Amino acid sequence: NTRGSGIVAKLGTDGQIFTSTGPGLSQGFEAAAGGGVVLQVVQVYKTDVTTQAGGSNGHNVFFDISGLTVTVTPTKASSKLLISLDVVVGNNENYGTVKIHANVDGGSFADIGEPDASGNMTQGWIGNTHKKGYDTETGTFNNTYLWTPTYDLGEDIIIKALWSMAAGATIVLNRSHQSTDATNTFLAPSGITVMEID
Repeated sequence: NTRGSGIVAKLGTDGQIFTSTGPGLSQGFEAAAGGGVVLQVVQVYKTDVTTQAGGSNGHNVFFDISGLTVTVTPTKASSKLLISLDVVVGNNENYGTVKIHANVDGGSFADIGEPDASGNMTQGWIGNTHKKGYDTETGTFNNTYLWTPTYDLGEDIIIKALWSMAAGATIVLNRSHQSTDATNTFLAPSGITVMEID
């Protein structure tokens, strides 16, 4: 007290912050504002090469990408999950996309963060993978989504990447489409990073 009179009437409880309640009034204590605090970070970082041939039904058939699955157990109720997908794809056709599936506590997997549906167009987290006429080309594709799942504390949430491609085509993860042991064949890692946000 700068006037030298009176004392701090109370000290609050652990974790509270000291605040003004207005001119001429006693001090106050309240919980710190929440939001934007990272509670945990979980990442899967895939460094090996994976290939997948397209099924007979083409683009609307998605396959799990081996090694790109993350399990998160939220530490607080009503947290949000910030999901970042980064994939390096080599493809010799103008087709192929990647999307994210998730489930809660062993339930059914479902799409999350998808664009609006439109006719027969294939939905995904990235647009078509492509080439410019070279089997040595790769592309880095990414997207980020802030998801608010419904769960109970203690339940696991599984998040995984899937991909699709044209019938008869082959899509490659973490390498140029060609597999020649030469300096113009490129390797790079892919990953999923999930942050629990309060």
